[in-house]
Amino acid sequence: MLKEKLFAKHLFYIIFDFPVTPNFKLKFKSAVILFCGSVILCHAQTLRNPFNYPKKIDYADEVVFRTTMDTTRNRFEKIVINGSDSKVPFFHYINKDNKNRFVFVLNGIGSSKDDWRTPNADGNLVDSLVNLGYDVIIPDARYHGERSYEYNFRPADVLPRGISHGKRHEDANGLYQVYNSTIKDLRIIMDFLEMKYTSTDLQFDFIGYSMGGAISLILNAIDKRVNSVVAFAAPVNAPLGSALEAKNYIWPGDIMNRLKDVTPKFYSRFIHAPTSLLMGRTDPITSEQAATEFYDNIPLKDKNLKFYEAGHALPADYINDATEWITMHNKK
Repeated sequence: MLKEKLFAKHLFYIIFDFPVTPNFKLKFKSAVILFCGSVILCHAQTLRNPFNYPKKIDYADEVVFRTTMDTTRNRFEKIVINGSDSKVPFFHYINKDNKNRFVFVLNGIGSSKDDWRTPNADGNLVDSLVNLGYDVIIPDARYHGERSYEYNFRPADVLPRGISHGKRHEDANGLYQVYNSTIKDLRIIMDFLEMKYTSTDLQFDFIGYSMGGAISLILNAIDKRVNSVVAFAAPVNAPLGSALEAKNYIWPGDIMNRLKDVTPKFYSRFIHAPTSLLMGRTDPITSEQAATEFYDNIPLKDKNLKFYEAGHALPADYINDATEWITMHNKK
C-alpha cells in the first residue's frame, strides 16, 4: 500500500508540477486517466457488498389501490412500504393460483413502473408472466416515477450524462444512490413478501431493462434468494466506465470507488443463479466485446448470451426469450 501511495504521489507531481509543455501535460493526464481506470478494473477479485441494510419489523405497508384484471383469477394492486430510507411504491400483479413464484420487472433509467403497464408493439411482458402463473412485482427505482420528488423532480436520465460529459459530482453521487438504494429496496420488498406469505421458500426471478438489468445482475451476486435473471441491454461497464470516459478530468477517488461499487462488471465472478444476457450488437452503451467479456466471467454453465441485430432498443423477440428463460428455470 505504501508503494502504491508513493507511486500515486509521483504521478500527480508529474501531472501538476513538472515543468513540461501544456500539450504534453494534457496528453499525459489522459494517459493517467486510462491507466488508473485499468488499475481499478484489475482490482476486482473480492466481493464488496455495500447493499446491507437493517432488517425491518414493521414495513408500514399499505395497499393504496386494488382492482381485478381481465379474469376473476387475477388481481392488480399498488402497495407502498418503508424502504431503506424512504417510501417505496410498487405494483403487484397477482395470479391467485400462485403461492410462491414472483418475478420482479425493473425499468431502465428515466423510465418508471408505469411504463410496463401499457402494452406496446412488442406485446406485454407482464401479462405473459401472469398468464404463465407468476406474480409480478414492478417497483419504482429511486428518483424515478412516483419517487422523482427525492431528487427535486429532476429527470433521472440526466445523471449518466452529467458523469460522462461533465464534472458534476452531484450527478455521480446521485447515480450511486439510484443503484444503491434501489438494490436495498428490492431486498426489502423480498423480505416483505416473505413476511406477508409467511414463507422463506419463495422463488424470486428478475427481469430488467438497461439499468434494471444492471441492478438485477448485481443482485444476483449479493443475494442468494435470486433464482434466475434476464438482463436486457444491461450497461455492464457503467457507471464507472462513464466516469473514465470524461475527457481531461480525473475524478476524486471516493467517487470512483462509489461508482465501482455499483458497476456490474465487478460482480460478474460472483453471480450464482442462471443468467441470460439479451443484448444489442450495435448498442452504443455496451459493446459486443464488453458484453462478451462479462458473460465469459460468469462462473456458471447455465448462462446465455444472445445478440440481436439492434442497438439499445431490442426487437420484439426479447419478450418471448425472457419468458422462456424464466419458465425454464422454474423450481416450484
